[in-house]
Amino acid sequence: MNFRAVTLLFSIMILASLILGAEAKGERKGAVPGGFDFYVLSLSWSPSFCRSAGADRSPEQCKKGSGKGFVLHGLWPQDEDGYPSSCTPAEQTLSKYDLEAGAGLYPEQWLVKYQWRRHGTCSGEAPEQYFRMVKTAFERIRIPDGFKSVDSNRVDVPAEIEKQFSDANPGLTSDMISVSCRDKLMQDVRICFSRDLSQFRTCPQVDRAGCKAPSVTVPPLN
Repeated sequence: MNFRAVTLLFSIMILASLILGAEAKGERKGAVPGGFDFYVLSLSWSPSFCRSAGADRSPEQCKKGSGKGFVLHGLWPQDEDGYPSSCTPAEQTLSKYDLEAGAGLYPEQWLVKYQWRRHGTCSGEAPEQYFRMVKTAFERIRIPDGFKSVDSNRVDVPAEIEKQFSDANPGLTSDMISVSCRDKLMQDVRICFSRDLSQFRTCPQVDRAGCKAPSVTVPPLN
């Protein structure tokens, strides 16, 4: 085998390794339900969504005077390295009792079906029980007072946002929470829970994936 062939083979091996590594760290569609390590509760800052969603913005969520700040984005099964999604066939339908269990949790009712299909199916729980767990996790978090009356654009440091949540929620430390951003707008705060939701837990991958911007804009309440 000549030098060029050896070099090409070595390059292919490196590329394959990188691809496999990326897949291992990313989404695992169709994974076995219940096979995950912990939960991530994602709280979305509604004014950021309404500012950036464009034609996809929700008339109900984004109407003037709605006063929505942090809203539930979802409760997501997560692995130490990557995450499962869509763990049972997407055509699985929710009963009216399941829909009632999820009613009022999300800013839009269609999210009940979407979040169940993409994330709830990976929990290993029946839909009604999963939505009870979503409610439990959401109600466990106390929103810092500083986010309850934002009346103009505010600039914050992501680490300071994490600290405000840590101060408001005993037991929550900086390695258990992450702030996400897009176009320098604060998007989500993601908080890691044990599988039984009894306590917060560390989540290095989620923490590392947080916002890298030195500061973010927090738009005012609608």
